[in-house]
Amino acid sequence: MINYEALVIELSNLANLQLKLNKLGGPDFDGEIFDEILEIQDNVLSLFGLSSTTENEKLLQFNEIPSQEEILERITSLHNRATIYFQSNTKSDIQILNEAQEFSHEFSAVLPELNIRTHVYTIFVYNEILLKKDDSIENVLNELKIANNPENLDALGRLLFEEDEQVFGELFEMLENNGLIYLDKFIIANFLDDDED
Repeated sequence: MINYEALVIELSNLANLQLKLNKLGGPDFDGEIFDEILEIQDNVLSLFGLSSTTENEKLLQFNEIPSQEEILERITSLHNRATIYFQSNTKSDIQILNEAQEFSHEFSAVLPELNIRTHVYTIFVYNEILLKKDDSIENVLNELKIANNPENLDALGRLLFEEDEQVFGELFEMLENNGLIYLDKFIIANFLDDDED
């Protein structure tokens, strides 16, 4: 059950943060505010059972402080979008990845539909394993879900820039123990890219 009073406050807070970030110059100038905005957008969309696609996120973009009436209009739009989404034939995650592989869809259109964060590792798995048919779709989906854990995403990001071999080894071992199976390919691909630069 959606608490509408709390949702109105949340959307008002979201608008304030978006305007504050715009005044500062955008995401590059304050990563913390940007992360907070993404988290609120994800939370609001998930209340309606919607994923963080570009189209859905447009319903949560504010260029000025909204009136109570405008916020209620946005909530109605979210309801309508959710109704349309759930009335359409919802596909399984496997079907989504199958079609993505077959038609070479861009990761930016597919990962949000699966509620998978766009991250250097999830993009790698999508482009290099799924699209190149390097493993089964089931294994790719499993990998994306394991990688999507915030702790794993953080460790994966740090892995690429870690210069201390011991810390690198600990991060790698932790990720391997958590079930990630494409780490070697990921590291090799990234270090080869660095060598070519």
